Amino acid sequence: MIRQGRPEHIVDFTHVPCAMTPASIDANRALSRTSAFSQARSATWNTPKPPATPAGSRFARRRSGSMSSIRRRGSGLTNEPVEPAEPTTSRMQDAVRLLLLIDGAAEPVDDPPPPAAPSGAVAVLRTQVLLQKLDFWLRNPDYFANMLLDRFEASGDAALLDHAERILTSEEPEIRRHPMLRYRFGAYEPLDAALSVLAGPGLVFRRREGRPGRTRQHNYYLTEHGREVAREIVAEEPALEYYVGRVALLVAVTAGQGGTELKDEQYRQQEYAGTAYNARIGAITGRVRQRLDAIREAGAA
Repeated sequence: MIRQGRPEHIVDFTHVPCAMTPASIDANRALSRTSAFSQARSATWNTPKPPATPAGSRFARRRSGSMSSIRRRGSGLTNEPVEPAEPTTSRMQDAVRLLLLIDGAAEPVDDPPPPAAPSGAVAVLRTQVLLQKLDFWLRNPDYFANMLLDRFEASGDAALLDHAERILTSEEPEIRRHPMLRYRFGAYEPLDAALSVLAGPGLVFRRREGRPGRTRQHNYYLTEHGREVAREIVAEEPALEYYVGRVALLVAVTAGQGGTELKDEQYRQQEYAGTAYNARIGAITGRVRQRLDAIREAGAA
């Protein structure tokens, strides 16, 4: 799916202090403190939990065996079990980041809206591949800076070089980095837990597109309520402006590209492509800083 073009407008968000990393924010507080979120959550989440499955039951043993077989599949290169890597972010941190990403990157819903659109939907981000690839650059500033350098060398736009330099000459690649797993279609993180946080109070809904028994793609619908909550949490936690600015820049420089194109672009990095399945994709900060130095030296010569 190719996204519509967006205005070639790159905003300077360097006023956001790099030392105040969103990872240090209490994401649970940032989201739950908002009045709109709290009201919706109290209306939708106050339901009794189903009883836990007894540990020794036949169902529990069957489920345990299924999970073991999934882990054994691993990378497909060995019969040894492959344990999933520990998450690098919390469910609430992921929910806040994804809400701000979808709010900034989603396109307006068609008028009239498609039948699958939930009530109150105002925007949609199409395909999980696109969401995962944008999230990868949001979580890995060194890879994003490298992408900016690629575009600078292709276009000569000095603003792109300046943005890359601001990232690489700060501590941002170290303090804002949250590595992702590599899976069959590149960078990947399970989204279900974070999306459940957003779907419960009616902020974001995932809808499948395709035919019965075969899902062609997932679409992520932002509601008007979700947009209100996104604005409210940023107003209450100004450090989250970092994500608003970064998403705006990310959307501007990837305008017109679909998820598959972005996946192919990310795979051109050797460290990314060479990562084993179910392993975290490693940093490239040192290499990209050396590349920036070389570009600056060549420009000064």
